[in-house]
Amino acid sequence: MKKGFLHTITFYGIGFSLSGVAYKVFGHPYIHAPGIHHIIMFLTFLSGIVLLSIDLYHYLKNKPSFLKGTIISNILIILCFTTYLYTILK
Repeated sequence: MKKGFLHTITFYGIGFSLSGVAYKVFGHPYIHAPGIHHIIMFLTFLSGIVLLSIDLYHYLKNKPSFLKGTIISNILIILCFTTYLYTILK
């Protein structure tokens, strides 16, 4: 379970870190369109949802303990990020 949790945290850490680096390098020159950092963050979030659905399918089929940590951490990160976006855009 720890290995799956660390795998998921590493995945999101790399995605959000790349987003931060892209913001520092490119900035946000045109304010009326999303910047490259927004696109990287959205793709990380979207691929996390896709990976969650794939992991749920494999967990219901085989029930390996590695996927249990991955599923729990994916759900927590997706819920927290969605709540964060909801409070900002509200």
